[in-house]
Amino acid sequence: MCRMMELLFIFCCLVFHSFLAIADELKQEIVLLAGASKEKITPTIETFSDINENGKYDLKEPFTDLNNNGSWDPVWLGGNQNGRFALGVHDDLWAKTLILESNQTSLILISLDLIGFLFDEVNSIQTAISEKWGIPAEQIFIASTHNHSGPDAIGLWGESGSGKNSETLSFVKAQILKSVETAIQNKKKAKIVWGKTEYSNPIQDARPPTILNDLLLSFRVEDEQGLTLATIVNYSMHAEVLNEKNRLVTADYPGTLTEKLEKHFGGVALFFAGDVGGMQTPKVFFHTFYICKKIGESLAKEVILSLKQGKSVPIETLRVKQETLLLPIENPKFLEAMEKGIFGSTKNLLKESDGKLFIPADIGFIQIGPAQFVTVPGELFPELGQVLRNEMKLEYKFLIGLCNNEIGYIVPEEDWNPNGYEESMSLGQKTGTMIISSLLKLIKN
Repeated sequence: MCRMMELLFIFCCLVFHSFLAIADELKQEIVLLAGASKEKITPTIETFSDINENGKYDLKEPFTDLNNNGSWDPVWLGGNQNGRFALGVHDDLWAKTLILESNQTSLILISLDLIGFLFDEVNSIQTAISEKWGIPAEQIFIASTHNHSGPDAIGLWGESGSGKNSETLSFVKAQILKSVETAIQNKKKAKIVWGKTEYSNPIQDARPPTILNDLLLSFRVEDEQGLTLATIVNYSMHAEVLNEKNRLVTADYPGTLTEKLEKHFGGVALFFAGDVGGMQTPKVFFHTFYICKKIGESLAKEVILSLKQGKSVPIETLRVKQETLLLPIENPKFLEAMEKGIFGSTKNLLKESDGKLFIPADIGFIQIGPAQFVTVPGELFPELGQVLRNEMKLEYKFLIGLCNNEIGYIVPEEDWNPNGYEESMSLGQKTGTMIISSLLKLIKN
């Protein structure tokens, strides 16, 4: 009997170790592939001679006709005030792509140095990527840095009417697809190092009550030799160190930040704005390029330090989920702008129900190993961002704002002020509640 028990014990041990070996083998088979790339999206600027020195172009004043169409074509800068055209370029703007693949799941993250990118433009890019490379649209996320010194890609900041330029947007779309193609071609086995710190030094909350999200989150994707493929940064501050007096195209502080990271680590550095609403803005007295550079450099220093102290964790999970919500347009200003065609072909995507118009907007949930990400289609107030972070249970809690759309400010319903600035640039009072409710379901599921 004892001999029988001994043999049974040995048999059970062998079976158990076999299961462990199979489990280890399955774990080893989980391979993370990554590729990154970037392409310039800097617009061409047609300069002119301001003969009468009135600060604007007048007929018969000489200009550089770069596209040979016989007329002066201004690049209206998005953000701050209307009618602000670019006089030149200080530094380049970029479309940057990171692709991750694991277990037949793909994730494409695209960062644009723009004020925002509307749903119709996003939809056309997603469709083009899906058709050419077979990657589902719901696994593609396109976010803007909310740069206030780039071309008006939304349509709100022209001198009279839309500030959109069809040639510029066609160029941007072509460069995005070129960046995606190169990133896909550059895919190789990879691992990820994670970074997390807090850095409130450059931020102020311009709208009471003072609530800041000073999380500075990052991750570095490296190949099997330890060479950096990409560095991703997530921070919640408006890209508006340069204010309405600036007339030069620039990527603002995210430009300096990513440039420093690329010089330090190599690879491509992507910046994603977080919950910047309410109003998370730079705490500066002088809106100069010198100050802009200093802020970018200080943020880069903090990211480098946090990544040096960070840890590499095996990526055993890559999950991507995206949903399209239909949000009611309650703001009469937005309805009027759409009727005038200021927002481009977004008008064609509106849905009508019970006499109300609804606009499509994506939300998303991503898990990459020990990190969770939520994506929101506008400028979320940090109070609402904290609601989401409280529900996210993993160590690294990313929030990507202005993703797959720019619907304006997303205000807490209980803090709604009919006369507030943020409310005047919001879809409506119920928008925040609808988005948060849907995201909480995504997180929990």
